[in-house]
Order: sequence, then structure tokens, then C-alpha cells
Amino acid sequence: MKKNVGCIAFALMVLSSFTAAARPEDYAANYNTPEEREALVDKLWHPAEKDITRIWPEGKTLLRAGDQPIKVLDRELKQSNVVVTDVNDPYFVFYRASEPGARPVVIVLPGGGYSVLGINKEGSEIAEWLNSIGFSAAVLLYRAPDQRQAALCDVQRTIGLLRYRAADYGIDPGRVGVIGFSAGANLAVTASTNWRRRAYEKIDAADEVSCRPDFQLPIYPWDLRTRIDSATPRKGWMGMKIREEYPVDAETPPAFIAQSLDDFCQIETTVAYDLALRQAGVDSTAKIYPEGGHGYGLRRLGHSTDVWSEEAAAWLARFARPSKKVLFLGDSITDRRHIGCTKNYWGFLADRFGFNPYVYGINGQQMRHIPAQADRFAAENPGVEPDVVFVFAGTNDYNANVPLGEWYDYSEERTNRNGREVTLRKRAHNLSPDTFRGRINRALGHLRERFPRSRIILLTPIHRGYARFGEKNVQPDESYANELGLFIDDYVAAVKEAGSVWAAKVIDINSASGVYPNAPGQDVFVHDAKTDRLHPSAAGHVRIAEAIAAEAGEVLR
Repeated sequence: MKKNVGCIAFALMVLSSFTAAARPEDYAANYNTPEEREALVDKLWHPAEKDITRIWPEGKTLLRAGDQPIKVLDRELKQSNVVVTDVNDPYFVFYRASEPGARPVVIVLPGGGYSVLGINKEGSEIAEWLNSIGFSAAVLLYRAPDQRQAALCDVQRTIGLLRYRAADYGIDPGRVGVIGFSAGANLAVTASTNWRRRAYEKIDAADEVSCRPDFQLPIYPWDLRTRIDSATPRKGWMGMKIREEYPVDAETPPAFIAQSLDDFCQIETTVAYDLALRQAGVDSTAKIYPEGGHGYGLRRLGHSTDVWSEEAAAWLARFARPSKKVLFLGDSITDRRHIGCTKNYWGFLADRFGFNPYVYGINGQQMRHIPAQADRFAAENPGVEPDVVFVFAGTNDYNANVPLGEWYDYSEERTNRNGREVTLRKRAHNLSPDTFRGRINRALGHLRERFPRSRIILLTPIHRGYARFGEKNVQPDESYANELGLFIDDYVAAVKEAGSVWAAKVIDINSASGVYPNAPGQDVFVHDAKTDRLHPSAAGHVRIAEAIAAEAGEVLR
């Protein structure tokens, strides 16, 4: 991080920081001469000492549109708001919360139609409000004008940088949110729905960490719905459908949305986005006010929108306390691609307990893959040790005819016992990669070593129903043994045994969830009654989440 400590000339304001939020009496500030205008800009865009981070390494600013310096416009100076354009070298200004410990952080995205950025009203003033409620903030000057794709790159890069350098900034990498206004709200939604793949080629380690925001606050959002004219948003919108470039799903971050009925960007924008989130099972709070217009930021203008920040602060309180970091490892039932369902058990648990889920389970994988999943988590989240690790695997070992094996290998060795050298029988964990118990030993030994302070919780396989995924992938229900003559119950029993072998909590999802796909009337709990009774539906995942909550609620709070 670089420090700006001196007075910087007006022409070099790209390296300047922002001032404190303007007072109401400043909103009608008078200026007539160039000197008065410059003095007001200096006041608003004050070169006080702040943390400034250029987000791209020298020579690696992707999708760079030009080299012209940032331009300051005076069109809103009477409202004590500096407006800038020609942002070609993006950076963020960091506002550190005064409270001790790793704080949550919010990336602030000013609005301006992707043409300009209002850096006081929707930037520095927002950052200082966030500081006042215990959040650090990073005001991002993303690229403009008319550089939407580059702006998305800037947000994704900023999220990665903050997480990667969390210790430097004194922030919690599991509590990184975005707040945006108007076009900045559009950008916040874009980042919240397009995080699975970066919009640029990765350039360093900061791009290896997740760019998914943990929460989002689109305030008076703009241009999310179907356009009347596909080429421009300025001719208005129609219908209640969010456009395909904002792919909402069950892993879209929880949202707080605020807008007024008389906003020219149309209240249907908030209603449509809130509906899309709710239909995907995402926690969404939409605040709709009778009047207030557009572009008010935090400024109290005597409208019903004056209270949005108070309601947002109450909503943000859930992120003010340190969040539990919960790692989920396993197979298709844990896979974040939602195999057979619209939302997984870990998503319902995250909603209930407010923790940050790290999901690394992969469809088709077996107990032997658990160490590699844990290693991938560690590589993508440097310095993060999960509070809780769930391991939900075993059903694919049954299907692959993996022998059960033994927990221990035995030998005889000489040792001192009560002052005498004697020969005693000795056991050591069997680490065979070819047996189920050996694989559990390898997995839990690896987890104990990599995450020594984490609470490890084993989940038993659930009951197996019939599934047909193709001509060569037909899986009978659990009334049939595998080709070794072993039933799924044998693998469930082995996972239960592992609890005492490794001092790990075991939750018997097989019995506690109540999901029994082979009984009549259970169709609601399975993905497809005819072709896939193996994977739970969202209703089945709710049952699984409830069983876990009953057994492990205290460690998840």
C-alpha cells in the first residue's frame, strides 16, 4: 500500500484522497472564480493521508482504453460533490475502521451512468458512514467512461486484493461486501452474479482467491431489466425480467436493495431483482420508499429515503461480528454446482447461522479425494484456517466397490513400561489408499495436520435411491449390495467408527435427516422420482441442514 502524505497539485488529483463528508450547509456552496472552484475541489478531494492502492501492476492494466489523466468536472460542485471521468488507471482509497481486530470491509462503487463517478456523495461520504458502524471501506475509482467490462475487472481484482492482503488491511477475508449507487449498483450486481469466472486472465496470487462478494447493497439500482432498445439503457426498460448477464442462482450473495417509487430508473428494477433472488433461495431485503428520487446518497433531503442508511446499518449488523469460516468437502451432494437441486444443505445452514461457506466438494469424488480438496482450499485462501470442516463422503466409495479394510496395522516393539523394557503389541493407522478405512485415515490425518485448530465433523452417507444417468451409469438402490457384497450400511458404520478413531464428531445423516428415497411418498425429497432418487432435492437438502443444525448448531454460531 502506498501513502499519500503531501499536498498534490490539482492536475495530479488522481493520487489524492477524499475529504470527510460534507456538512448540509455546504451543499449550496458558492463559487464564481476558477480560484474559488479549485479551493472547493481541494476541500472536497482533500490530500489528507489515506491508503491508496493501484489495483493493477505497472504495465498490466487489462482492457486499458487510454492514457489521458483523470478529469475533474465541476457540474456538481454546488452540491459539494466532485465528479470525475477519464479514469484509466483505477485505484481504491482505503478507509480503515477504528475498532480493533479483523474488520468487515465494503467496496464502495460510486454511480454516474458508467460515464462519470461522483466521488463524494456516493464515495467518501459512504466510506465514513461505514467506518462509523464498524466497517472498513474501499472507495473504488473504477474505469470510466463507457468501460463496463473493464469496470467488472476492476471490482473483481479489488475483491481479490483485499482478501489476499487481508492482514495488511486489518480485515476479515470472509466479510468482503460491495455497495453501489445507480450505475455503481449495477456494477455491484454484476460482480455479485458473475464471480464464478474472472473477466480477465489471472496475473498473480491475488487472482487465485475468490472474487465472490459476501454481501451486496445495490442502492437505487439501474439498468438490470430487459431494455426497450437493446443498444442503450437510456430509452427505458420493460417487463419484470432480469437480463441474462446477471445470472442469479442460489450462491448469489445476500442483498439489501433500496429504491423509491419516483425513481426515474423505475422501482420495477428493485422488485425484479429482489424476486429473482428470492426465487433462487437467496436472502434478500428490499426497501421501497414513497419518494426520494435518485442520486441522494446519504444526504437527508426531507424524503422518506432519508432512513435507508439506518435500515441498511441494521441489516449489515449480521456481518459486524466475526463470521465462522466453514469448509465443506465431499461429493455431488456438496458440490457447489447444485447437483440435483437448486440449493444445497450448506447454503441453508449459511442462511441460518450467518457464516461464510467455503465449498470444495466435487461431483463423483470419493474419500480419497478429501486431502486434495482441502489443499485446494488452502491454496485459494492463504492464511485462512476454517473454524469447522465438514466431510460428507462415502457413497461413491460404496458404488466403486472399495473394500472396507482395517483401521490399524499391528506390530510388536520394545518399549519402556513402568521402568521395564518390554515387548508390546503396537498399532498404527492403516493408510492404504485402496480401502475405505485407509482412505478415512489418510483424509483425517491430513486435515488434523493442515487445520490443527479446526473442528472436524463427519457426515455419514445418506440412504441411496435408484438413479439412471446414462446407459453405462445405472445405480441400483440400496437394497442391492455392491460387487463386494457390501451394503451402504457398512460404509455408514465405518464413518461412525471413524469418530472414535479420530476424536471427530459424527452426525448420522443417514438416520437423522429423515430422507428415505425408497419409500412411497418421498418424491418431494429427491431430484427426479423416475431417473434420480439418489440426489436430494432442495427440500431434501433442507432436511439434511436441519439434522446438522440440531447436532452442530453451537459450533456454527
